[in-house]
Amino acid sequence: MVTDTKTKQNSDAYKPSIIPKSLEVVQSFSEDKTTVNEWKQLNEHKDTNDKGRDGMSEQAVRANISGASIVLLVSDIKAASDFYKSLGFKYEEIGGPDVAHVHVSRDNITFVLHPAKIKRDVRPASSVEGGLYFDVFAYTDAVDLLVEECRVQGVEIVDGPNYTEHWSEFTMRDADGYRIAFGGGVSKK
Repeated sequence: MVTDTKTKQNSDAYKPSIIPKSLEVVQSFSEDKTTVNEWKQLNEHKDTNDKGRDGMSEQAVRANISGASIVLLVSDIKAASDFYKSLGFKYEEIGGPDVAHVHVSRDNITFVLHPAKIKRDVRPASSVEGGLYFDVFAYTDAVDLLVEECRVQGVEIVDGPNYTEHWSEFTMRDADGYRIAFGGGVSKK
């Protein structure tokens, strides 16, 4: 299934529209009348026995980190985009004329594809001596279904799939040689 949901740059020149959940969290906090300093003052008076393992109060207000974008330097932005779109990733152009990268997103993972000025600069960490067996690790609740999607699209699987009762995992290679590992559970199909 190829999903080409190419979107144009939104009104904020750089704010990607694919990440609305993060913005909702920020907006809901800014609408709250309680300031960060007020929260700090409230939490300073709590008994130290109420503190959790990280030293913060169990009820302390903390920022929620809702996701991440992983930057991949690519040799051909169209080929890289097409690769990820073939796996159901949504495509979005970001920025203005001086920013030449795109976002490809699926569920809770976003890759920022940025074109290398010099092709030899594209060097996945997994390809250097001492590098890990993956460049990116992502989690899924259905390793088996994702393996099947990759096989249908002709994606190179470089490790696995390895299935166990408690953990399953496989690693694929993208158009620029980046090794993307996926681990987690399997479907109940």
